[in-house]
Amino acid sequence: MREAGAPFPAAGSGLELLDPALVRVMLEAGASVGVVYLLPSGETVLRLALLTGIPLQIAAPWAQVGLAARIPVAEAVRERRLVWVGSREEMAQRFPKPALVLPYDFAVAAAPITTGGCVVGTPEYVGHGHLLIRSSGRIGQ
Repeated sequence: MREAGAPFPAAGSGLELLDPALVRVMLEAGASVGVVYLLPSGETVLRLALLTGIPLQIAAPWAQVGLAARIPVAEAVRERRLVWVGSREEMAQRFPKPALVLPYDFAVAAAPITTGGCVVGTPEYVGHGHLLIRSSGRIGQ
């Protein structure tokens, strides 16, 4: 996992290829936090693979997320679609537990990463609602 300002992931892990893309999309979308979760084949738990914009200690409670969890990344993978939460109020209505823990005004965008018809993970971007852009099911465009 990469914290803001931390070195890129180890060469050969495959994650070093995702890290620059995560940061680029974050900047294009106006997000302040970027996360990539991966879903190992045959598992039902998303695992935090990349993180930038906040310290790992803040994200630690969400280092592993079950697909049944009521949070945006799990819903994006379960339903194979973009999940957009545009405000604190919407977060409280749709995802009450994370809203209690993170009582800040922010927007969240999460979308599944697919390959060969299988979902292999999801990026999640967090920022101010007026900065994140939602268009045609794509984040940051």
